[in-house]
Amino acid sequence: MNRMAFYLKVVLPLIVVLFLFYNNLEVTGSISLFIYCIMYRPVIDYQRLLQKGVDLPFARLYLPLLRFKYFKTLYL
Repeated sequence: MNRMAFYLKVVLPLIVVLFLFYNNLEVTGSISLFIYCIMYRPVIDYQRLLQKGVDLPFARLYLPLLRFKYFKTLYL
């Protein structure tokens, strides 16, 4: 997965969530945002880290502030 594909995978679902909030679907938007933050985003970050050669258990991405440790690897 190259950098542009990663950024698209990160940003496009957020556009959908914002669209839901914009159209007064707050409950659906809130559930979608929750699913994005808790389920979708760690999976995408984990795939990116594995591609970059960082080997860590998937559950460690749920620890607070651990993703900031790998900020350069994920986004640059």
